[in-house]
Amino acid sequence: MAAHAPKEKGTPSAPNIIFIVLDDTGIDQWANFGWTMDLIERAPVTPVLNAITNAGVKFTNCWAMPECSPSRTGMFTGRLPLRTGVVAAITNAHLPVSMANITEVMAPEVLKKAGYSCGFTGKWHSGETPYEEQQPTEMGWDWYEGNWLGFVPGIDTTAGQQLQDFDPPEEDYLHGWLPCGTPLGANEETNRGPCCIDESNCVENVWGIDCLEMGGVPLVTLVKDTEGNYFPIFQPDCSAGCDTIVFTQDKDGNTARNGYWVWGRQWADAKTGEHGLVDFYHGSMLYTTTDSAISWLDRIDPLDSPSNEPWMLALQYNTAHDPIMPNSPEMVERMEADGVDTSILDCGGYGGIKVVFPYMIEEADKEIGRLLYQRGLGEYDAKGNFILGDLEKANTIIAWMGDNGTFYTSARLPFNPLLSKATVYQTGVWVPLAVAGVGVTQGETDHPVNAVDVFAMFADVAGVPLDTVVPESHILDSVSIVPYLADPNTASLREFNYAQSGSGIFNPFDMPQACIIMIGDSGICDDVHFNGAGICESNGGTWYGVAASDPEFPYLCCDYMVNEDENVQPGPLAQYAISMPDDTPGFRMWKLITTQETPCVEALDTFTCLDSVEFYRLPNYIAPHFAALDNPNGAHSITLPEDPNNLATTLSDVEYEAFMALACELKSQWASADSCQADGNIDGKVNLTDLLAVVSDWNGNDEVLSFYDLTGANGKPDGMVNINDLLLVIDMWSGEENCSPDEIYPGTDCLIKYAIDCP
Repeated sequence: MAAHAPKEKGTPSAPNIIFIVLDDTGIDQWANFGWTMDLIERAPVTPVLNAITNAGVKFTNCWAMPECSPSRTGMFTGRLPLRTGVVAAITNAHLPVSMANITEVMAPEVLKKAGYSCGFTGKWHSGETPYEEQQPTEMGWDWYEGNWLGFVPGIDTTAGQQLQDFDPPEEDYLHGWLPCGTPLGANEETNRGPCCIDESNCVENVWGIDCLEMGGVPLVTLVKDTEGNYFPIFQPDCSAGCDTIVFTQDKDGNTARNGYWVWGRQWADAKTGEHGLVDFYHGSMLYTTTDSAISWLDRIDPLDSPSNEPWMLALQYNTAHDPIMPNSPEMVERMEADGVDTSILDCGGYGGIKVVFPYMIEEADKEIGRLLYQRGLGEYDAKGNFILGDLEKANTIIAWMGDNGTFYTSARLPFNPLLSKATVYQTGVWVPLAVAGVGVTQGETDHPVNAVDVFAMFADVAGVPLDTVVPESHILDSVSIVPYLADPNTASLREFNYAQSGSGIFNPFDMPQACIIMIGDSGICDDVHFNGAGICESNGGTWYGVAASDPEFPYLCCDYMVNEDENVQPGPLAQYAISMPDDTPGFRMWKLITTQETPCVEALDTFTCLDSVEFYRLPNYIAPHFAALDNPNGAHSITLPEDPNNLATTLSDVEYEAFMALACELKSQWASADSCQADGNIDGKVNLTDLLAVVSDWNGNDEVLSFYDLTGANGKPDGMVNINDLLLVIDMWSGEENCSPDEIYPGTDCLIKYAIDCP
């Protein structure tokens, strides 16, 4: 197809910026970064992102945080989680203290100094309360449209509860109206049937996916095959009626969205002040994200009448986050054209996830291509390659990256699925980053880069000094990567790289609970991310949570460890990783990991304290077969002595020097993160502003979501703004002076014992 040629226009004072983030796609997924080995799972084919990567600078040593919310918040604030408080993937069980504070300075506030319009489409996930759909525009974006939930909703496997009363129980099959198996994933010509639009209207002869996309529920029944297995098929016609189908609720009375097809679509316009939420929007989330971006760009900078004013578009896809499922009808058609029997796929099972996941990435690549084509920035040739347009002439920079490592069920060899997303090991934090466009040369660099560094890049590209916009109280961790864009051979701009994970502060009224994810005979217990069965099961897990009225609520991993016999380990409370380059030939980096273990189990290492410290010297990687990973007790692990006093005699001189540099820098980072608990607007002071905000948000002993929920009876925010918060403000009052920081990052005991000689 031929691209629409950009219209002639004057040159804005600064380049346009398109910043693309793909969800849950670590470095292991990308053939354009060398990881082409197709064993259990093939590498996705991504001609559009390949074209961007090949046209610019490829960063082969980029770290993000191991979960989406900390990374995304860091990208747009230039601040690490130890400063923003966003240490984990935000769920609706988290309190605002674990979300991006409304007073953080985000990228659009910087870019507006250079006259930019800033739009955001897709996954927000830096905070959901207390401003709801206005959160992005409250934080500087001119316009936002995307999905309400940070997580993609779970899948209704009961076909609107048509299948819940069958024997065997519903958990014995995983198809229903899920567009990954019969009857929705089969051939469009042969697999059609009745579709219930609502409780009283039924239309016959509709393809299952079309039914779902227009907001209906396929009218199905269960049949048994010759081996005794149940599977759903279409009813022959509409005679069974639709009156028993539940369209918007599950059997517990909770609202039931459905993956990428039925979801909460939110929007907000800073210019008009209008905002809203379509709670049960029907349609592909993938397509809608792209359509929203195209529509916004057409409004602010139409091709036939250029505005000549710079803009930034944050194009933030949920793909390929779970639930792993087709996110467009065309994806099903492509799978079947490739010979995939979609009628037998189980999207909640390991095998089905491995098949579907690369197709999801490919669909996102196609959508990026659709947007670039619509803007005259590229086109496909006859062989299916994407030919990037003249970005210099278009005065545009395009950057793309992943937000964290791939989740364990989709991680590709030789990467370690057990140490993937949600951990600070290489598989969890190593992500792709590439930048192309005006002023960018071609090449690559393996110098350390962090997700927070794109914030300073945005400012540099726009020509805005950060110290003129970001207050002194907001310590920045961002190092601009712009020098690499002009010369990839520039000396390393970072001495250290950093990542961390944690759990955040949960609302005691809505706690996440135990979800068990097994691989073979061993598994992981997670009680940080899942506060519902649907999202646990769509990740291939088994839900052990109980109702809030149950005396066992919340049922946590420690409870599971006491009551069950399976070989399951709970996830850590928190992890911290720090690395620095190793210039010795054949080596790549030194890396230190310290973990705060869940206290309900005994430590599995030889250290005298419960918390653990791991030390690695990682060699150069050789894609696609050798990733040089930090596997505990692996070839690249350096054994530390049980007695910290023996550290200098146990390690070689070069090992000791590297260990102390990393440990002391990590301690220094923790010390610099100390802040004042009563400082609700993070301006470095506790004064009248904080006191008046507590009074304004006061809700006594009732639940309220507020950034001024500062403390509770146990010393942590508790979902209420009341006398506890008021007394804390008074106790920590500093007036117009800087407040005295709390030690909120004391570090792990083990690391401090090893690093007692830091300057």
